[in-house]
Amino acid sequence: MQIEGKVLQKLKGASKAVKNIFKDAVLDASTVMMETSIREAPASTGNLRKSIRREISNSGLRAAIFPSVVYGASLHGNFDGSDGAFTAPRTIPAREAQEGGTLYRWAKKKGMNPWAVRASIKKKGVKRNRYLKRAADSSEAGVKVVFEKALDKVANDLGD
Repeated sequence: MQIEGKVLQKLKGASKAVKNIFKDAVLDASTVMMETSIREAPASTGNLRKSIRREISNSGLRAAIFPSVVYGASLHGNFDGSDGAFTAPRTIPAREAQEGGTLYRWAKKKGMNPWAVRASIKKKGVKRNRYLKRAADSSEAGVKVVFEKALDKVANDLGD
């Protein structure tokens, strides 16, 4: 999420009070998106949900929500779906399929053989889960409300 274009240029020249109103709006809107992203992320082991992070730019007018685990971005893929329904086939390290490994824990929770899951991923990849896209879509109304309130504050501060 970011404020860009002509709006960003106008904000750069705005008063400190107006900038702070929009910084607060970016913080609040990114909180809405982050909470929704955490809810939408698959939660078999909970690692992906725990990895969802937010970074706010130095200007305070941009925020990014992303998974910090390696497989999080691969599992999601492109927002437009142009990368297909499955990830590229890849070899999962054997230690992950052994007791204590992430793949082992996930497979056991699903009642599956971790070695068979590992072989399947090597052969055909993993079905994508576009949890961030779902989160962005379902957060849209809440984010809009946050920015409408910010615009109302700016309008009220400007007076009649």
